[in-house]
Amino acid sequence: MSYRIRQSEHDRVVEASSNTYGSKLAEGRRVSVNPGSQHNFYMGDEKHPRYPDVVVWKPRYQGASGGNVEIIEEVETAESVTEAEADQWVDYGSFFPGTFFLIVPKGWERRALAIIRQRRARVSQIFSYLLSGQNVSFENTKLL
Repeated sequence: MSYRIRQSEHDRVVEASSNTYGSKLAEGRRVSVNPGSQHNFYMGDEKHPRYPDVVVWKPRYQGASGGNVEIIEEVETAESVTEAEADQWVDYGSFFPGTFFLIVPKGWERRALAIIRQRRARVSQIFSYLLSGQNVSFENTKLL
């Protein structure tokens, strides 16, 4: 399958996942996304920014454009559940002390878990996703 199709799948899942945080929004949190090559919100410092796919954060004050990151998510497609992508998982897990969710396609959970264990990446939870037409559904894998 072409990169363009997988990028579209990835971006659909990023958007769908970001929409699951209604309760966090009601508590005053914000949700930012970095689909594809977009760099809308980073964590870390300007010299070494990191751009997780989904970032849930609490503004320092009303109207702030930055704040304390509480949850990050990284979305993978079947082609990106790999050792090479695990470098990013290891980086996020070692750099970020908060909740880190890895989201993989249904059926790729055990492969992701094997890589996590081999690389000793700190991931809080693996979720799987399933695309059905225009719908995206998520499942907590309970593997970690």
